[in-house]
Amino acid sequence: MKIAYGVDVGADSIKVARVARGARGVRVERVARVPLAALRARGVDVEDENDVAAALRNELDGAGLRLRGAALAVGREAILRYSRVPPVPPWRLALIMRYEIEDVVEKRGEDVAADYRLVLVPRSHTDELTVMVGMADATPLAWRLSALANAGVGIAAVNPAPLAFFNALRLTGELPDPGTAVGIDLGHASTQIVVARDGELVFARSASLGVSDFLGRVQERLGVDEAAAGRLVRERGDANRAGDPVSEAMGEVAGNLYAAVSSTLQFARAQTRLPETDLRPERVLLAGGGSALRGLAAYLGASLEAPVSVSDPTGGVAAGGDDPVPPPAYAVAVGLGAALLDPLAASLDLLPARYKERRRFRTRTRFLVAAGVLAFLGVALSFVGATAEWSRKRERTQALTSRREELTARLRDHREAEEARERARSVARELARTAAPAVALARLADLLRSAPRSVAVSSLELPGEGRPRGDGALTATVRGEVDNASDDGLDVVDRLATALAGAEGIAEARPDGGSTVEDRAAGVVRFRLDVVFAPPPGVD
Repeated sequence: MKIAYGVDVGADSIKVARVARGARGVRVERVARVPLAALRARGVDVEDENDVAAALRNELDGAGLRLRGAALAVGREAILRYSRVPPVPPWRLALIMRYEIEDVVEKRGEDVAADYRLVLVPRSHTDELTVMVGMADATPLAWRLSALANAGVGIAAVNPAPLAFFNALRLTGELPDPGTAVGIDLGHASTQIVVARDGELVFARSASLGVSDFLGRVQERLGVDEAAAGRLVRERGDANRAGDPVSEAMGEVAGNLYAAVSSTLQFARAQTRLPETDLRPERVLLAGGGSALRGLAAYLGASLEAPVSVSDPTGGVAAGGDDPVPPPAYAVAVGLGAALLDPLAASLDLLPARYKERRRFRTRTRFLVAAGVLAFLGVALSFVGATAEWSRKRERTQALTSRREELTARLRDHREAEEARERARSVARELARTAAPAVALARLADLLRSAPRSVAVSSLELPGEGRPRGDGALTATVRGEVDNASDDGLDVVDRLATALAGAEGIAEARPDGGSTVEDRAAGVVRFRLDVVFAPPPGVD
């Protein structure tokens, strides 16, 4: 069983979700919440990243949660942009995106953590590729990561909160396919809004509106403090009712939320060029702490002319104790953890560059480093042997009477040193050969993350126990199924093979015609792709 954690640092609390993947799929095991007000009452400086990280670690230790390799959310600090580019191979797209990101860095004059992903828009509406680009200021993000690391909380990924929310909705299975859905995660100070078409993410944004705006409007209209406003909202408030000052104040903010959702749909149409009919919501999924506001679902349903339901990605798992926060408030934290367990999840890796390098070193070069160390030891042994021979030669010049015996010793030592070097080279070659399949599979899994949702990969195999062919190249076999409801399953398989063949480090990717079968009765195409990786450099 694999375990992952999501950490959502919000304006009023820090939420943590423990997610596990087993034989029955991905599920939420535990959730926990640390209110910032409680930390402040204990003398913690909530503006100091180090103080907050240390307090969080103490709280998690008390709850029996020890975070290693967790995912962190970045909310309004992240910028999500959309670009349209002509159809290009993956290597060309990577080059275009790198130049675009470097241009932003140059104009802003600050370090930026960035990543991009394709938006799966039906090609029937446009010949261009729609690309989502995520960026965040790397400096404050690095401060937070450093503070968490010093407190013993390891962060392996940083994902924008809207994408984490989408992954939480994906986990529930509530996204219509086919059809369009709008997801709204109403938090304390911000709202995550996502638009999904046929179960795939089309558009995502973070809006500066939250539960605090509802409370602030009630405070303003009735002249009460925040605590009293909270009580009035809980006891009397109904965003879908007129005739009561509390409810009318809530209705005004609910109108602002509706406007934010409407503008999001307009932005989505402009960026994806999908017709209005394709992005008219057929279902609205409401989550976040604000999902508990009375009358909000009814108000949004009437305004958007679509059924609204509250989505609980935790599956009913509550924090327990006296925590009044409803389970849907943990949606972002759940989506962060779920994305770590699913290589095909929607994500943008906004780890600063130096943290990505550290992760790449740990996960992909460990075996190659070991081989390099052994090769270095072989060179060192050779140097030591040469030094010993030089010393013996000097001694021979001083004792000509023992020349024969010392020549014999020199020859013997030389043979032993050569045998030692050959053993070291043999070990290095074996380690490199052993590491190559793992590196190849990891690379292939990364590439398959961008496969269409209709593609379900069932297995990745290395024939011949991962041994290379005669030319030194590794081969892999990808098996899976493609949804053939639109009779385009074979085309999807061909496009997937073309995309893989254009990726760096892959020499060839082709469908096996004899093993790729169109099963019309089942509505699927069962496929096999044979992938050939470029031969790795040899070990001398």
